[in-house]
Amino acid sequence: MYSEDLPEFNMFDYLATGIKDQPTLHYMRTYWLAVEQSLMYKMSSSFCLGPTPKHIIFFNYLKSFFRAYKNSPMFLFSLFNEASHDYVNTVGAIDKDLYDFLRSSFNEGLFNHSVVFILGDHGNRIDPIRTTEVGRIEDRMPMVSVIVPKWIDSIYPNWKSAVRENSRRLLSSYDIHATLLDILLTLKKQDTDISFKYEFLKESGLNHKLASHFSADSVGNSFFKLVSLNRNCESAGIPDWFCVCLNNKEQINPDDPRSVKAAKAVVKYFNSGLLKNLPNCAEQNLVKVERSELIKNQNEYRIQLMFRTMPGDGVFEALVNVKDKGATSVYDIVGEVLRINHYGTQADCLPRTLLANNTILRGVCYCI
Repeated sequence: MYSEDLPEFNMFDYLATGIKDQPTLHYMRTYWLAVEQSLMYKMSSSFCLGPTPKHIIFFNYLKSFFRAYKNSPMFLFSLFNEASHDYVNTVGAIDKDLYDFLRSSFNEGLFNHSVVFILGDHGNRIDPIRTTEVGRIEDRMPMVSVIVPKWIDSIYPNWKSAVRENSRRLLSSYDIHATLLDILLTLKKQDTDISFKYEFLKESGLNHKLASHFSADSVGNSFFKLVSLNRNCESAGIPDWFCVCLNNKEQINPDDPRSVKAAKAVVKYFNSGLLKNLPNCAEQNLVKVERSELIKNQNEYRIQLMFRTMPGDGVFEALVNVKDKGATSVYDIVGEVLRINHYGTQADCLPRTLLANNTILRGVCYCI
C-alpha cells in the first residue's frame, strides 16, 4: 500500500509529473482526490470530512489493510501531512488518536509479523518555531520510532537493545534504508515465502553504488546493529550544511561586518544567479541579519546565517564559507539555502517545470 493525504502535495506529484500507473495494489490518492471534490468536504470544518476528522479516516484505512493481510507478507508506506505540515502545534490534536490506533493494532496482533517505523521526513519548516535554534535542530532531526514484535527477542535478542542504544547515537535516513535491507536479508536467511528481489542488484550496476552508500560498513547502518560512538556527520553521510553536531560554534552579533557581508553574498547569489533572466521576479534586498554563528576552522571560517529579505518578507538560512585573501574575502555558499517561513503563491508566475528543477525559486522569486 501507498497511502498519502493532500494529493496536490504528494511526494510524486508536487511540482512533479506524478505516477502514470497505479504503483501499489492499494493506493489512496484517488480517494483523497474524490474527497476534495465533494460537496461534503467543501462544507466541512478544517481537518474534517463531515463529522469525522480526516486522520481517523486515514487510521481506519490503515487498520483495515493490516487486518486484511494479517497473515500475509505486506509492505505499507503511508504519509499523513495535514496535521503537522504547516503548524507545529496542530499535530498535538491527533496525539491520542495515534496512540489509540497503535495500541489497539498492537493488542489485536496486527503487528505480530511486522516491523513498524513511525517517522517524519523532516521537522516543521515554515512555522515560526523554525526560526529558533530548537526549530532548526528539529527540522533536521525528526522523530523515528520502531515497533518490533514481542517474539523477536527469542530469535534476535540483540535487536531491541541495539535500537535502544542507537537512540542515543547519531542516525540518519541512510540507516533506515540499511535497516530495511537488513530485514530483507534476514527474511531471506529464514527461507520465508517472501518473494525476495535483492538478487537483481548483483547483476546490475546498482549493486556497487548501493553497497557503498547503504551497507552497514559504509554510510548506512542498520538500527539493529550498534552504531559507533565516534560517528560524526561525515561518516554518517550527512552534509555539513545539514549537520547539527557543530560544537565549535560561536554566537556573534548579527550586525558584525562578517555576518552582513556573508548575508549580502547570498543575496547577490539570489539576484545574479537564481533570478538572472527571470524578469517576472523582483530583485531581492537584504533587510537584516536575524542570527549569526561563527564556525572556526584553521585557514578559513564559516558563518551560519538567518537573514530576512524584501520583497516577500523571506527568512532564509544559509551556511557560508569565508576565505580571507589579504585585503579581500571569498564567500562560498555551502549546500542549500533554505526558506524557513511561509512563501505561499509568491512564485506562481514561474513555469511549474522551472520550479520543479530549482525548488529554492519557490521561496526566492517574488512575482511582479
